[in-house]
Amino acid sequence: MRTSEPVLMDPFILAFTAKGLNAAIHKHSAFQIVFSHENQFNSILNQEENKQIFGFIAKPQISHACSENNSLLSIVNIEPFSPPGKFIQGLFQPDKNYIPFKSQTDFAQFLNMDALTHFEDTLHQLVRNNQFTPELDERVTGIIQHIRTHYHEKINLKLLSEMVYLSPSRLSALFKLQTGSSLSRYLLWTRIREAIRLSLSEKHLQLTEIAFKTGFYDLAQLNKYMYEMIGVPPKGFRNYSDLIQI
Repeated sequence: MRTSEPVLMDPFILAFTAKGLNAAIHKHSAFQIVFSHENQFNSILNQEENKQIFGFIAKPQISHACSENNSLLSIVNIEPFSPPGKFIQGLFQPDKNYIPFKSQTDFAQFLNMDALTHFEDTLHQLVRNNQFTPELDERVTGIIQHIRTHYHEKINLKLLSEMVYLSPSRLSALFKLQTGSSLSRYLLWTRIREAIRLSLSEKHLQLTEIAFKTGFYDLAQLNKYMYEMIGVPPKGFRNYSDLIQI
């Protein structure tokens, strides 16, 4: 069901459905869950072809692509340092970068969930079961909050380091250690997430306006980075996707 409200309640998760969406090879800073409600699909994960799967979970920065046959997909991006992200990280074997699912029930079993009836119910259960506060250095937490609030403004490493009284190199190292992402990639990912949210929840907004509202110089820059991190340009994404309430 389509919604016109910005309903993302969990700041660490971006979830949406897509139908008829083919994503080129891309990678980003979040765990990604892809799950088909209908038919099996083919996917390239870490340069390996996986045929006739119902879904997968991929670690951050693992290249992947989806080619599906007009099936309804649920796609979830989870920040790796968030409570649900830490939970998923703990389920991976050390030598695994992604896990494909050959059946729909495999997904729920992997997450130690109840029998899978509705994907959204499973997702809500994942969030409910992992609501503790991430154990981050308070300076890192402050930077994350600042980025979440001011992502649409000019933000640079010098400004952020002065906020928490650390040298730029020390802040970069600390942020990378605790979140698994560089500051620049995290800022970019935050802007992309918000651009996706606005494009799906505020259908009346022009894409150029969304680009400006989320900190990009212009639509061309948003197109470039969204294709790089999502595998689909904003226009194509908006035409085939809807938000999931979390």
